[in-house]
Amino acid sequence: MDADPELRSLYTGISRSVRLANNPGEFAHGGSLHDVAASSVAPLFTDFVNWVIQEARREGIKRLYFLSRDGQAFYRIAQELVDPDDSLELIYLEIARRALFLPLLSSIDRKSIDEIVSGSDNRLTTLLQRLGFENCEEAYKLLKESGYAGPDLDGSPLSTEEFQAFFDTLQQPKISKLVLQNADRNRQLFKRYAERKKLFAEGKFAKVDVGWCLNLQSMIRRLLTDLDPKIELHAYHLGILDNRWNVSKAEYYRARYLQQESPQLESRNTRYLNKCTGVIEDFFCFADHGTVKEYVEREGEVWPVFNNSTQDPKVESLRNQFNDSLQLYAREFRLWNLDRISSDSFKSVALENFIHFLKSPSGSEARAHITINRDEVSDLPMATPVNFGHLFTILRAILKRQKPTPISTWGADSMAISIFPIRWAYSLANILKEYVRSSPSFRKLFLAYLRFRG
Repeated sequence: MDADPELRSLYTGISRSVRLANNPGEFAHGGSLHDVAASSVAPLFTDFVNWVIQEARREGIKRLYFLSRDGQAFYRIAQELVDPDDSLELIYLEIARRALFLPLLSSIDRKSIDEIVSGSDNRLTTLLQRLGFENCEEAYKLLKESGYAGPDLDGSPLSTEEFQAFFDTLQQPKISKLVLQNADRNRQLFKRYAERKKLFAEGKFAKVDVGWCLNLQSMIRRLLTDLDPKIELHAYHLGILDNRWNVSKAEYYRARYLQQESPQLESRNTRYLNKCTGVIEDFFCFADHGTVKEYVEREGEVWPVFNNSTQDPKVESLRNQFNDSLQLYAREFRLWNLDRISSDSFKSVALENFIHFLKSPSGSEARAHITINRDEVSDLPMATPVNFGHLFTILRAILKRQKPTPISTWGADSMAISIFPIRWAYSLANILKEYVRSSPSFRKLFLAYLRFRG
């Protein structure tokens, strides 16, 4: 449903009001980042959260659980739209797939072990910690007694063959029993954490999340129903594309899509959303903490442990400014009583603004995004001047079936590049790529030329 002109004007007026309240401070690109939040991200997020709140009230939901880390922005926006003494309770649930892999482990099979250790450095100490061993020295001793002959606790990362030997050792009864005991201990820790968060309390509750494929939702459903088969699950989800859903995984949910269409029909918007996955995920994950890696007991209570990485104070300040802009927008949104109007009235405007940002960001918007996504703020140029050497770099990667090297800090996986010559280079590269696919002889000839060129 399209918003009528009066509502559209009011909607965009709020963005203008938030932009005028900008206080970028001492950091370069802070103002541009504030503008991106006010004009492109906040309308989309606020529209979704307002829809969730309206649906929750209509369906008799008593508690809304906002899943970390992607749900932190939604949680902060909801706090602006719901009074503290409201009957609808808002709860932030610190949770992540990594923290659930071990509690969900029920057998020592290769797929489950691969999921638990995915993303690790493949060193033995890390692998044992992921499997729940608190004393790695004792665990290593047991491995040695069971025939393990790979790198020690201080050794190099395990190779493919060494990891297979490690997995074979895990399957021995003495070791597998300990791993499954670790899994059960972690499952009980999660249960106590869930009880502290009222997940098993009376009253209907719903999870609030965002994403592509419902993987985390699926894992939560499996674990909660294992702990309490009678639990009633509900969920609200901001979906990117409806043809990426796996409905059977997540049980009951209500979804609000950025792009809704059949798998057989791919629109221009869908192509942009697929190409801009990295950019989208950046804006959905401006949390002030790292990923939850496990749950531990402290002073009689169970708490999440975060995998925090060191951040440059300037980057952290910029992220805080971004989140402040989202909350300011939600505050203005409610001030004008827009939270009482049907959320569908604004969905088209919010989506239109966000898609436009992905398609055609200004130079300042692109630089603002890169600033907030860097490990540290520096004075390095935010975009590289394009030349024909960059085009050869792209073609070389395409012909060798490699991921293209970025020629702009905006990202090689995105067509949303603000400098026209770079967009032109990508377009030309894609045309040549299609020709190369249909002409093997041309591919061989061009590869020979690239080798000659150096």
